[in-house]
Amino acid sequence: MKKLLCLTLAAVFAFCLFMPALASEPGTKFYVDAESGDDSNDGLSEETA
Repeated sequence: MKKLLCLTLAAVFAFCLFMPALASEPGTKFYVDAESGDDSNDGLSEETA
């Protein structure tokens, strides 16, 4: 029973340790302008936010 608990805790710890690295993989970056933004803009650059 102790081995199972230790393995479970180790798995949860490893998952929490590596999860931020998985979430920060490169992808599309979108820019938004809350004050003067326009929904028809694509938001792919600061100028078209």
